[in-house]
Amino acid sequence: MSSGLYNIVMFLPSLLVLAAQWIGLLSMGTFKKGGWRLMVAGTLLSTLAAVISIGFFLMRGAGAYTLAVKAMTIQPVGHILGGVLFAAGFIWHAFAVRSANEHLQQLETLTTAMAEELRVLRDGAK
Repeated sequence: MSSGLYNIVMFLPSLLVLAAQWIGLLSMGTFKKGGWRLMVAGTLLSTLAAVISIGFFLMRGAGAYTLAVKAMTIQPVGHILGGVLFAAGFIWHAFAVRSANEHLQQLETLTTAMAEELRVLRDGAK
């Protein structure tokens, strides 16, 4: 397998992960809380790493060999750091959603208890 084809085949899984990150962000909309911002930062870092990698791949030539070697070290690090940032933001977002759901359950329990108390007060007034 030629090195160019090998590079493309090895780059495809990272593009699939990057596409999944963008789809996740776009489906969330503009949540604009801490976890969402961290997910955006991770996705942008991964996208930047992919763009740099594609740019250096297209700039192949006699003088660009050292740049290509640098790109081969920058691209995986960018994808890994971007993935870690995205995962940390995802976890942060999950904790926020869980906390909001727990708060909602507490409010529903309180509303039910208040309705029961009102019913008891009405029955006692009769």
